[in-house]
Parts: sequence; C-alpha cells; structure tokens
Amino acid sequence: MYKVRLTQQSLQVLRVLLERGEISGFDIVKTTGLSTGTVYPILTRLYNAKWVNRRWEPDKAGPKRRLHQLTPLGKTESEKAFQELSNLYNRG
Repeated sequence: MYKVRLTQQSLQVLRVLLERGEISGFDIVKTTGLSTGTVYPILTRLYNAKWVNRRWEPDKAGPKRRLHQLTPLGKTESEKAFQELSNLYNRG
C-alpha cells in the first residue's frame, strides 16, 4: 500500500477535503493559501494512496475542473490522523 506522508500542508488539504466534500484543486488552493505547486502534488499522492477520488466536472460553460473527494479509506485515515494529532497535543 502507498504510504501517505502527513505533513502540515497535507493535513491542511485533508482538513478541507473533510470539511467541504467534493472540491476542485483550485478551491483548495484558495481555501488553504498554499501554492498550486504544493496542493496538486499532495492531491496526486492522496490519489495514488487511494485516499482521494477525482473526476472531471460535468460539462458547463467555461473550463472544466477536476473535482476531488475523500474515499471511505481516505476519510477513515484522515480522521485517525487528526485524532492522533489531537491526542498528542492534549497529553501536555
């Protein structure tokens, strides 16, 4: 199985995906304030790990957008990571 490296930036992306559900990469960039050069590689790693599904937005006026959404595995693993982080900070 592909191992996901949970950096501060990847946790920011995961938080947005948990909160917003299906969202475009550009909207993640706007929400987090991270650069596209940070967000898109994270989304690719999450996709390769089967934590994220992606699909093209249905036809509409304007450019198509790729939408990203956590898979059940991604949701479970994200919630577990945030719980472990919370437990770590609450020990002190």
